[in-house]
Amino acid sequence: MFPAALFGGDSRPDSTLIETDHAYQEFEIVVSGEYQGIESSIELYGDYINSLVKAETHNASRADRMAEIRASDSNGENQKRAQALYDYLDGEATVGERFVVTFPDARLRDSDEALASRVTPPRLLRSTTGETIGRAAQDDDGNVFRWESAVPRLSARISHPWPPLGTTGPFNPNETLLAAGGDGGTDSPTVNVGPLLDPARNDNEHDGVSIANGAVTGFTWDERGSWGEETRVGAARLTPMLVASVSAQPEGCPEPIPALLFVQRVRHEGQCIYVGGWTINDNALYQDSVTILAAETAPEVVAVALEEPDENDGEDIRQAILSELDTERCDERCRLGSVTYDGEVGEDGTLNEAVEQFLPAAYGDGKKRRLLANDVWESAGGRDNRTSVQGMVVPLNPPIVHVDYPAAATCRPCETWYCWLPCPSTNLVPAVNNISSR
Repeated sequence: MFPAALFGGDSRPDSTLIETDHAYQEFEIVVSGEYQGIESSIELYGDYINSLVKAETHNASRADRMAEIRASDSNGENQKRAQALYDYLDGEATVGERFVVTFPDARLRDSDEALASRVTPPRLLRSTTGETIGRAAQDDDGNVFRWESAVPRLSARISHPWPPLGTTGPFNPNETLLAAGGDGGTDSPTVNVGPLLDPARNDNEHDGVSIANGAVTGFTWDERGSWGEETRVGAARLTPMLVASVSAQPEGCPEPIPALLFVQRVRHEGQCIYVGGWTINDNALYQDSVTILAAETAPEVVAVALEEPDENDGEDIRQAILSELDTERCDERCRLGSVTYDGEVGEDGTLNEAVEQFLPAAYGDGKKRRLLANDVWESAGGRDNRTSVQGMVVPLNPPIVHVDYPAAATCRPCETWYCWLPCPSTNLVPAVNNISSR
């Protein structure tokens, strides 16, 4: 039962990965305030879902970094850690995870104070990962709101920053490519964000990158008291996507995996929708592999219109989603949803045709595809003695499906001191994710 989820795609092409093992939980938020001299509090309910991305024999066709690790490892400890991780990735391994948190966009009556303004990026990530994000002390603000029941955490153990300051561990961060949906003022929409993602390599000036409308800038968590300027896309308002370098250790994994963490806030129809997750960083693990983050200008919010929750089955919801995605504003990449490409990215210095559909629409231009191909090969170590490059193309902001009920069914007048728009529950998650297996 869930009011919002990521769209899982309407097909699953070869060499792709989809989310599985969905876990859902409802949680409570207690909002406190004062109205006409009287202090009071109210309990609101939110929803959380996370899903895993799994791969079989992820090492296949990739060249590990054991030789360079052995060359720089005096006591053999890093070799043991690296080998344990490669052994894990040889089986059925978790290589990514996504989550969606949804709760009402509540605010105190006769006040500009909104619940959304108190749920900052470090606070949300501290709740969902259990990790203190940022180096400054974080105020609990218990007089405004608190998680009555803890927001469920990602199943993987997240550590930030990666690599730990002053160390590199068995892996070096190498380079990461970002395929941003807009030009950002350049001929190519591809931006190399490797140096910005690693504080140790950028003199601690940046903890990660902020992506908004194709523009990529560095940021620090300690300055993130808000999500940043919102952009209106249709009926939704979206903040920049925040990306940081972390390590992720899934259940059953013996060692942390070099990974990329991402998170964004969307406001739509009286609801705050927080979307994010992590993905394995192939660049740090393999010599001939590259990680491409496919960042569209903004995710599409698909409003699924339902009359009453009990009157719509899974097929109704699937058809409503696909109908919305058939509009002109949704391109082929949009219809692939959260499907991740995992396979051969380039051959003999070019991009494979199979991977092009997984890139943002800006890469329909031949010149930009050629520039991306050049960046892919340089990131993977050049063309010397190499005929192909493996890797992953990970969609940062696939379409978000949000249940949209008639106003008469959802709008409630303001109570004594607070206002909010509840979203009735419906069996949305199976309908969203079953599409990719049809």
